Amino acid sequence: MSEYRLLYLSYTGMTESLGQSQVLSYQKRIAKNNSVHLFSFERRSVTNQLKNEIDDKGIQWTPFKSANNKFLRCLTLVYFALFSLFYIKKNKIDIIHCRSFFMALVGLFCSIFTNVRFVYDIRGFWVHELVENNRLKNKYIKKILLHLQGYLLKKADQIVTLTESSVPYLEMFSKSKILGKVTVIPTCVDLERFNVDLENCRSRIKISYVGNTQERYQFDKVLYVMDSLKKLNKNIELEIVTQDINAATEALTNNNYDPQDFKVFSLDFSEMPKYLHSVTAAVFFMNETLTTKAMAPTKFGEFLACGVYPIVNDNGSDVPRIVRENHVGFVIDPIKIDIEQLYENILSSQTNEIKNRSFNVAKKYFDVEVGSRRLNQIYESFKAEY
Repeated sequence: MSEYRLLYLSYTGMTESLGQSQVLSYQKRIAKNNSVHLFSFERRSVTNQLKNEIDDKGIQWTPFKSANNKFLRCLTLVYFALFSLFYIKKNKIDIIHCRSFFMALVGLFCSIFTNVRFVYDIRGFWVHELVENNRLKNKYIKKILLHLQGYLLKKADQIVTLTESSVPYLEMFSKSKILGKVTVIPTCVDLERFNVDLENCRSRIKISYVGNTQERYQFDKVLYVMDSLKKLNKNIELEIVTQDINAATEALTNNNYDPQDFKVFSLDFSEMPKYLHSVTAAVFFMNETLTTKAMAPTKFGEFLACGVYPIVNDNGSDVPRIVRENHVGFVIDPIKIDIEQLYENILSSQTNEIKNRSFNVAKKYFDVEVGSRRLNQIYESFKAEY
């Protein structure tokens, strides 16, 4: 018999790599002993194969089609909230886990009319990110959203955040004492899929950039460092793995880099473990802003798990702290960099001892088994209430 009945709301789709790694990886473990229901918004077509895979994990999945314009999104959100409310009542749901701001609005609405326990999984400082990226200019809407953000934090029964660096700001946003209900669970990695291949000897140096090339990252500085390494050793392979292929190639052109020096392509999530086994080091520089303190890039844990040494900047987030404390990468200033020293450090990092250390750090901080247990502890804490 199930211990509890959980409804998980995700604006990220399960057809996306992020949904597969940061929703399904956790919930398939929760579903082994509990009743898990999942609602998600899908931007891509849902295949029968994916439906069957999720069903085989014991998860009852209801995909919703993501709307293309703001008006339809608003109507869809209203319908979604009402559908969720009736679903909760019909299926006697005990807990609603809401991944991100808009899903939390739905969770708050449902908690008002039912006895469901409300978990707010913040996934970052979304409202502040809109302001930083100049996508929220109306001061009245900004004020409303900031008030809602604080109210959601205050009213949530439990809060999940990605980083230790973000925790001090949560009480400031909510203007209330909430730290007792905050749990830090970073973006975790399935170590059965992402792990060190000690038998794979990397015969050539490959420097890689993986992921989004805009907004949160200083991609122009990444290109500068990669190009500087190439000038030291023309045999170094430079690769950019991204879904933003046009944006990446445009950035290369705008910064006057030779596109022939960089290989730009995309990969499916299923292809990433094998690819990372061929990579020597990975570069990513996050913006030095408030919102990046709440960021825990999925790729960081994947790099460590595969023995890929990360080259990062000191932006005040958890990433450079973990690198420094555990000696598993390089924290550099992209402007004042000693490129020859960095090159020597990369060469010296290619030992089995260092790769094993890197994997153990991934296991310590980013193991999805540990993350799933922390989630389950949150859910279990409500048992006395239902």
